[in-house]
Amino acid sequence: MRERNGISNLCKLLVLTIVAGVGPAAAQSRQSIPATSLSPRPVVITGKQVSGVTGLPIESISLARCVQNSLAALPFQIDERNADGYIVPGQPHPSVKPDEQPGIFDDNDEIVFMFREITPGCETLPEGIAEKVIPVRIESEYFNPPRYIYVLVNAARKPPVPVYVRHDPVRDRTSSPFFEFGYDPKNAAIFDHLVISQIRGLEKANIIDRLKVRIISRAVADLITIRLNEDHLKSTLYGYRAGPLRVSRLVNVVLTPVPGFTIPVTVETTQYDRLWDARVSFTLPRSLTALMSSQEMFFIVDFRDLRGTTFVTVANPQGAVIDGITQDEEKQLNLGAEHWFFITGRGANALMMMDTSPNLQLKFRADFVDDATYANPPENVVGGLPSAGFHLTGWEQIRSGSYWFFGRFVTLPGFPEDGGAGWYQAFNSPIKTIAEPAR
Repeated sequence: MRERNGISNLCKLLVLTIVAGVGPAAAQSRQSIPATSLSPRPVVITGKQVSGVTGLPIESISLARCVQNSLAALPFQIDERNADGYIVPGQPHPSVKPDEQPGIFDDNDEIVFMFREITPGCETLPEGIAEKVIPVRIESEYFNPPRYIYVLVNAARKPPVPVYVRHDPVRDRTSSPFFEFGYDPKNAAIFDHLVISQIRGLEKANIIDRLKVRIISRAVADLITIRLNEDHLKSTLYGYRAGPLRVSRLVNVVLTPVPGFTIPVTVETTQYDRLWDARVSFTLPRSLTALMSSQEMFFIVDFRDLRGTTFVTVANPQGAVIDGITQDEEKQLNLGAEHWFFITGRGANALMMMDTSPNLQLKFRADFVDDATYANPPENVVGGLPSAGFHLTGWEQIRSGSYWFFGRFVTLPGFPEDGGAGWYQAFNSPIKTIAEPAR
């Protein structure tokens, strides 16, 4: 491994072993919330999980938590999902179904709050705080005893909810104090603006060129090759819903991988104060097998200049130090069994990850370039410092049906206690919510 700033090979190996989560920190007992791992994580519960409030006006619902054995306001947001499963934009669109019961909390509507803000329950509850109080127990392997929230119906007092994330519809940018995403005005499905305020020297700078989506399709026994990129996507922004805790955008994309075969795709992005989440769903009317002999797709984030940071995967705990030169060991950077990159250095700790629905069986490989002169047009800035993402193969084997995959980007408040692997496991660990009888 190369030396940086006088750090010895041995010291760097020890540091990066912890980054990957295979050192002593990964073996520590999970007796308390690992704050830097779980603080970006939202908790989402549906009306089906809290049946005691379904059918009620959304305006009558608020949330509380226990602070010093007394109830205090819990910041929250309620979003309505329509029959297609999408968050209903704040502005009606003819192509988006409205909620079945606008303004009424029903089974698929969602209550959202942040994992970091829940607390253990109160021993007793005061009288007269609301017409109805429904305790909801929240269980996770990362804390003991369980945490509680309290769903209040017609609370006697409803304090204002602080704003964690804001949306600028003119520039199509969503921001928090920690990071900001922006989208191509000509292609609403593609982000071309990312600011991470923790990166030293780049606190207010756009650190990416764009999200690159590259598709290579081959047909007629590989005699015909069709290459597409993100500029070939036809996208339409259906609308957005801006709340105090998260901002959702709904985008329709038309993809034509081979002439005469069109796939409608829906992209729902949801952004919290430290988490960006994109869920991509599509339905194939017929199998791709009859249309092409092979197809591969690349989802790549082209960073402008992150020299001085390190990119780590679960299979490569030594990491790749970004310096503009792709070393031999970096040319075959392996993802391993978990599909994520952990980015650390210059004051920042972040993770980008991707995964698919269980019925979408694809092969994942890393696509990684650390080269100041690397060109991969179309692009605005030459060079990949780094160019990092995911190479997915096996699309030609997909049969007709409905599928989805997601991409996520998370920025952490500090170095995660259990390293990159521990963070990934903590973030994806199951959370169980149990509504108790109303009081």
